Amino acid sequence: MDRPSSSTPATSGEVQPVPTHFLTELFTLDHLMVTSSSSKRSRLTCIAVSPHFLFLGTSTGGVSAYSRYTSARKRINSPSGPYHFINTKDGPVSTLTCIAVSPHFLFLGTSTGGVSAYSRYTSARKRINSPSGPYHFINTKDGPVSTLCVNSQEGLVAVGNDSGRVHIVSLTTSSPSPTIQTLTRDTRKLDKVTSLVWSDDSKKLYSGHANGVVMAHHLGAKSPFRTACSVVATFTEGEIVQLDISGSQLLVSTQLATYVYDVEEKTTFQTQLYSYGNLHFTTTFLSPID
Repeated sequence: MDRPSSSTPATSGEVQPVPTHFLTELFTLDHLMVTSSSSKRSRLTCIAVSPHFLFLGTSTGGVSAYSRYTSARKRINSPSGPYHFINTKDGPVSTLTCIAVSPHFLFLGTSTGGVSAYSRYTSARKRINSPSGPYHFINTKDGPVSTLCVNSQEGLVAVGNDSGRVHIVSLTTSSPSPTIQTLTRDTRKLDKVTSLVWSDDSKKLYSGHANGVVMAHHLGAKSPFRTACSVVATFTEGEIVQLDISGSQLLVSTQLATYVYDVEEKTTFQTQLYSYGNLHFTTTFLSPID
């Protein structure tokens, strides 16, 4: 882990916490198959983490949710089993490709372009241990879903596809079904979407692509579907592994290096260069509460 450092000096007697970042190696997901009782034909395909739970998706359409803490708030080092299991019944024709989790919802992307939204709680704020089915299903009709990202208000879900296109799903419309809109139609200069991140105010969405391009999608003030997109930067070290944001600082992880891009000053500087062969690393900002 990198030693935390601050680019903002603190005055005498003042402690000013600022976000920093750390590096973590991306291992195979197979070692997370802790106590799975599923078939040997099932393999882990995606993972998502919330403050209290770990969600694992498999090639046969199953999603297991493991609690990270006991009722006494003690961290669980070796879970005995999932606290609930969802069978999406997607396999073998459709495979789970990605998971996104928010405080109230669980979103699952599939290899056939579908996105299922599951509610994690009842209207009485009671946790649902075994959802009977998704409360919403969205079909992007655009090939495999490669990544998902929910905004902080949980009203907008960004969907990235292998085609390079980015879709936005609105869950706050008056219509009983969600509304979907394509943000990037011309994908001649784009590749598979590998990472998505919302700005703090949800007025911008940043997408990273397999060809090293980072795009900024500017959402309209009155309608999230009135958008304009622009290329933020292009990196030559391979695909964008992960994006993160804190204020005006956009953290960009490629296969070989980490950069910080200032969206206001439009400047970029490199913070870390990797030289570990084929290993992939990601970076993320840490808030003071972390």
